[in-house]
Amino acid sequence: LTAFALRSRNSRTAVMCTLAAYLLVGFYLSIFESMIGLEAARFVIVFYLLMEIEQVDWKSAVKRTMLWAWPYLLCAGGFLIWLLFIFNASRHSTDVDSLIAGYTASPLRAVVTIFVETIKDFIETIFISWVVPFYQTTVNGNYATLGLSLAVAALITGGALFYLRSYGESDQTRQNFSSAALWVGGLTTLLALLPISLAGRNVSFSFGWDRYTLHAAVGAVLVIGALTSRLTDKTRTGLLLTLMVGGVITQIYSGASYRDFWTNQRALWWQLSWRAPAIDEGTLLYARLSSFGFFEDYEIYSPANLIYTPDEKIKISADLINSQTVPLLLKQEVKGKTHREVYVRKNYKNALMMVFPTGESCLHVIDGQKVELPGFGSMDLLYLAPFSKIGRINVSAPPSVPSETIFGKPPEQNWCYYYQKISLARQQENWTEAARLSDEAAEKQFQPRDRSEWIPVFEAYANTGQLEKAASVVLLMNENRDMVLLLCSQLTNRDNFPVSYNFDYISTTLCTPPP
Repeated sequence: LTAFALRSRNSRTAVMCTLAAYLLVGFYLSIFESMIGLEAARFVIVFYLLMEIEQVDWKSAVKRTMLWAWPYLLCAGGFLIWLLFIFNASRHSTDVDSLIAGYTASPLRAVVTIFVETIKDFIETIFISWVVPFYQTTVNGNYATLGLSLAVAALITGGALFYLRSYGESDQTRQNFSSAALWVGGLTTLLALLPISLAGRNVSFSFGWDRYTLHAAVGAVLVIGALTSRLTDKTRTGLLLTLMVGGVITQIYSGASYRDFWTNQRALWWQLSWRAPAIDEGTLLYARLSSFGFFEDYEIYSPANLIYTPDEKIKISADLINSQTVPLLLKQEVKGKTHREVYVRKNYKNALMMVFPTGESCLHVIDGQKVELPGFGSMDLLYLAPFSKIGRINVSAPPSVPSETIFGKPPEQNWCYYYQKISLARQQENWTEAARLSDEAAEKQFQPRDRSEWIPVFEAYANTGQLEKAASVVLLMNENRDMVLLLCSQLTNRDNFPVSYNFDYISTTLCTPPP
């Protein structure tokens, strides 16, 4: 909009575009403050356009640029003052006292670090961003997404070729573009990335840190265009179209990844609602999806509270499994945390873990006294699982139903629905109901792909005296001997199980080696 206003010969149009651009500055900064470097980039672009349009020297262009850019700089500067000196920051990257303390502790190291990291981010944004995200998003992608991405890429490529053949560009235009785009794009990229380095962050194509390249993309594209301008027409066109196709495929796969992430989250919360009618106040949840990861604890406790305490304050907390939080769990600490003015009390003595062990598994709510997993693949989870307290689930409460407005329509009541309901009946020691649900699932020909999910079915039949059915289930369970070995390692103390549990039959049938 700013560039359009500069080029416009209609004063009313120029004023309207400038006003809209000015309002958008405050809008985008309120969403993603790390993009504040765009205002320095805007200064560079305005400077270049004024030199091109008015054909003036650089000193005059600087003066004219200040007249055009001051509203934007004023808005960005006011926001920066508020963010650093008025706003009570809870993050290190916006805590000015913490940042200054880090810089003053070792000024030379800080300068070198900022310089080196900015240059690294510059290279990663301009060059590596074309390759690494493409690989990361496509390496485990399915063929349906591949077909869609290729179709969209073909359509866009066809449009680009049509445009090039219809309009093209002169050699003089390309030469002018090359010299200008290189320094404008380079400066735009550097200035957009510099605030990221100053805040102690850097570009990384993992854990969502690639978002810091978003606002610098316009500069990166200009640099790539300039660097390829000296190539022959066919080579340049082929290279740029290849990059464009790769970018389209990456974006389609990225969108599909977020779609699948949401599908997995919906499955998590709907299955938990089937499994747990209510969760006791003060419970601390751990949740792990099969192919996706949560970045923040509020991604877990916010949905949980929306389901179980929708009209109350935060009564259920959560945390991630990482090197910072595991010691808190091991030491069984109680700790409060304020995140963006929201206080959350975390009692690590009341942990409850829930996981999708594999991509083919249903949600497993972990009982720390009897861990049921497909095998020994997740050693960190096996190490932490004993801290999970299944008793934090209130099995006597009326069921809590997620809001369809927030969580969407419930998934189909397939095997996972029955697995959760059988597991709930087992925890209630209602073996008759567990066996009935197992029969109903069998009648509908629902079966698990994760063999560890046969365990509650086997126990339901064993504890209701239906030993023939129990024996048939054992044959299916034995197809995964690692799972059986893990279960048997925990069937060593009868006192850990209720009186209604047919301990002798279950332990003998599963754990006695064949003759």
